[in-house]
Amino acid sequence: MTKKIFTYVFMIVTAFAAFAQTTKYKGTMTVGDYTRKNVVIQVRENGKKADGTIFRAKFARLMPVKVDADIRGLNRTVQGDKTFLSGNNLIPLVKNQPKEKYAVTKFNGVMENDELRITTYFGQKKVTYNGKKIN
Repeated sequence: MTKKIFTYVFMIVTAFAAFAQTTKYKGTMTVGDYTRKNVVIQVRENGKKADGTIFRAKFARLMPVKVDADIRGLNRTVQGDKTFLSGNNLIPLVKNQPKEKYAVTKFNGVMENDELRITTYFGQKKVTYNGKKIN
């Protein structure tokens, strides 16, 4: 009986994983008056939600290190060939630690024609991103 339960659970998990889609983009990110090229953002879509990761992010010219920042729980809506991402008051994670000071507000993203465009705020800083699909 235990093998049957394990098999069913495995099949359910596998089925849900099949609905998730992960896409990476490379592009230009502007934070306030600081612009950085070749920034990679990964978007993981899963039903009506999506999560994003900004790899090796640097949010200011004098920021001493680059960090991976996760934004979880974005709303995802598909309309024709466009996918819209939105969210407000999302707490980004750096090394799985919440960074409340940099709450993500007014997040608006559009995935269309292998491109990703984002406008949002991290704390008080306006952030824009334009990238092209790389995988």
